[in-house]
Formats: sequence, C-alpha cells, structure tokens
Amino acid sequence: MHTPQGCISWQVMQEFIHVARHKFSSPLHASDCEHYLNKILDPICDVYPSIALYQKALEIHQRWQYRFFDALILSAALQAQCHTLYSEDFQHKQRIEFMQIINPFISKA
Repeated sequence: MHTPQGCISWQVMQEFIHVARHKFSSPLHASDCEHYLNKILDPICDVYPSIALYQKALEIHQRWQYRFFDALILSAALQAQCHTLYSEDFQHKQRIEFMQIINPFISKA
C-alpha cells in the first residue's frame, strides 16, 4: 500500500537506475545505486508487473494514445490507486479515470 508521501512502480526504479548509471554528468557507481535502491526506492515501490498491469496499459495506450512504456507508468499509478500523478511527460491536468496528471514544473500563477 502506498503512503501519503507517494509511491513508484518497478518501471520507475528501472529507469532511474539506468539514468543514474549512464546519463548523470557524474554517473553513480553500482554500489551507490544499490544503496539508493534499498534505502529510497524499494520502500516506496508498490507496483510490480502483472498481466492486469499490462492489460490496463494496452487499454490506456489505445484509448489515450500514449506510448506503451508511458501507458505502463499510468497503469501502475492507477493500480496503486493514486489520485495524482506528478510528471512532466504527460498532458498537464489530464484525467485518466480517477487520476489527474500534474506537471510540477508548470507555475500555478
């Protein structure tokens, strides 16, 4: 069950580790990634692959025309019963079922 502070999916962990190891200006060493994985990411990871996750992702992919890997993130957020998904990669203020997407980098003013 996710906490009021938030949750992530396995895919978000996977993408973070890839970026941290290969795309940071000073890439993290494997041991640093492992420490971050165990202390920060694992405690907030609530969603792992399942047939239902992929089926919902396919539905989102078709209905809202998101790329499949993006639809997996949306599917995972819905599975975790998130009411808000914070991301700069999706349409700001779009609603998908009971969840609203918010771009945290867009000013409220």
